[in-house]
Amino acid sequence: YEEYLTPVEVTVAAQPRHTYMITLSDTLDSALRQVQQREGVPLNTLINLWIQEKLQQYVESLAE
Repeated sequence: YEEYLTPVEVTVAAQPRHTYMITLSDTLDSALRQVQQREGVPLNTLINLWIQEKLQQYVESLAE
């Protein structure tokens, strides 16, 4: 099946470059963990995706 494969270029970070510690209320923590379980992704992945989305929205709003 090799002839059906398409080469792609990706960048993979071997290890995270920065670690942040944040404090959440019990309510936020519970809600976040419910979403994480429903989505079936690691918690750090979910948070990273949300931060990326929010930052992209912010950058786009600056360009308007």
